Amino acid sequence: MEGYVRSEYGNLWETHQCRPHAYGHTWSPGYELPSGMLHGQAVGTCMGFGAYLAMKSDFIPEIECQRILKVISDCELCLWHPIMEDGAAVWRSQVAMIEKRGGNLCAPIPRPLGESGYLNDLSEEMLLQRLQEYKSICLSYPRQGRGVEEHCTEVGLADPQSKKMAPPDDRFVVTPTDLLITTLSKAKAQNDMATVGEVVRMLDGVDGMVVKYSTQPSEALHNISVQTAKSNPNWAEMEKKGTTSRLLEAEMISGQAEGQLLKLLVKFGAVKKVLDIGTFTGYSSLAMAEALPEDGRVVTLERQEEAAKMAAENWASSPHVGKIESRVGEAQALLQALASQGESFDLVFLDVDKPGYFALYQTLMETGLLRVGGLLAVDNTMYKGEELTGERLSLNGEGARALNAGLLADDRVLQVMLPLRDGLTLAFRQH
Repeated sequence: MEGYVRSEYGNLWETHQCRPHAYGHTWSPGYELPSGMLHGQAVGTCMGFGAYLAMKSDFIPEIECQRILKVISDCELCLWHPIMEDGAAVWRSQVAMIEKRGGNLCAPIPRPLGESGYLNDLSEEMLLQRLQEYKSICLSYPRQGRGVEEHCTEVGLADPQSKKMAPPDDRFVVTPTDLLITTLSKAKAQNDMATVGEVVRMLDGVDGMVVKYSTQPSEALHNISVQTAKSNPNWAEMEKKGTTSRLLEAEMISGQAEGQLLKLLVKFGAVKKVLDIGTFTGYSSLAMAEALPEDGRVVTLERQEEAAKMAAENWASSPHVGKIESRVGEAQALLQALASQGESFDLVFLDVDKPGYFALYQTLMETGLLRVGGLLAVDNTMYKGEELTGERLSLNGEGARALNAGLLADDRVLQVMLPLRDGLTLAFRQH
């Protein structure tokens, strides 16, 4: 331990990765487990290869390289193992090590014998060439460069790869997600790509199963879905001409199962007044209008006039069109106008630009547009799963997270996030 600390003196916080004691630990981590070698045997191969690279880099003369290789061989350690023929695996280990070492290879090798230098530039092509050159040298050593009892199984230990390959403890499967995680974990442990493909197939089928066992949409709603699916060329042309302020996409439409959930909420809650913030091509507005009583009303807001026109055309043949009132403009201004008219709503569906979500939520609450006892439904609250990746969020992802955090901190509402499509959050205003 004292020697280790001394070698790290001045670098105890690991501010750099120039570590002499990492000699022999640059490439071997990539093939030690798959080969089943004892750790010291794997390190021996990497030390020998490092000595050869030091010679080729003119850090040490050939005689000193031979001296190092002889010591390793005399200790009955491995200089070369057949697994090193897998140049791709050795290269992957180098790539992983560069990432671990802050973007630098920092491979410690003798410079000169007894001291450490660092190799920081070794292309994949050169790595593969040097491996083959090193192999030809190792074959001239006793046992053709192999070690004595070099594998764990030869000394009575379990094959480390068998431990790695053992299926994980069975997870108690309750949900489709449990099933997918369990299957994928076992496939990963066994490097079973066929099963990985099967998991992809199952994942791809989740939304389809939800749709299959949900009430099918009306003919009018089905037609909106079909027409919207063909609309991307039109949106691109409108954005190019400047008739829309941004590029709209067919994928912005509410999903079939989501539309059915909104209809159920309207029916179950005996809703009479609905506020739909984000009309797009009119799917959600019509879905909720279909569930309203004859004297029910949907007020739907849309910033893009072209989208509002398309929605109106989509509703035109529906017997429920008379329940829908469309307003065009910026959402905040339209909300303030509704509030000034004394409006309040039983159900609000929010599905617009995500960066503005939280501000719109605050307006709904402060103005009373969402009445006490009313329900707020918000789309895309899991926005593309960005938060699950742990990576930096997009502006839309940040907007969704801001609303989610705001709902959690607001004791005026009770909320639940449902993993339906891109995430649908329901928030009940209790006071």
